[in-house]
Amino acid sequence: MQHRITHGLGDLTKARSVVEQAFSTYRERLADYEPNLAWQSDRRAEVTFRVMGKSMRVAMELDEQDVVVEGKLPLVFRPFQGKILGVLEREVKAWAERARTSADGDTPQG
Repeated sequence: MQHRITHGLGDLTKARSVVEQAFSTYRERLADYEPNLAWQSDRRAEVTFRVMGKSMRVAMELDEQDVVVEGKLPLVFRPFQGKILGVLEREVKAWAERARTSADGDTPQG
C-alpha cells in the first residue's frame, strides 16, 4: 500500500512535529498494540505495532508538502486498510491545521 497525505505546511520541521503529534494521540489509545515511531532520518520514520501476534511495519517519508505512507499489511488486515489510512490522514491533517493556525507558528501541544 502507498498513500499520500498532503499537510501543506511548507516546512519539514513542522511536518515532522505534526507526525509526532498525530502518532502521540494514538500511542496512548492503542498502547495494547505496542505502537512505536522511530525516525531513521530527518525525512523518514518507521512505525511498528503488533496486532493479533503479528508485527506490522509502515514507512513514512516526509517532505515540505506531503507525508507518504508505505507498507504491506498482512492479508488478514487488508479489509481494514481504508479505515487505518483514513484515521491517519484525519489526524495528520488536523494537526497540520493546528500548526498553520497557531499564534506563535509552533505546532501546538495537546
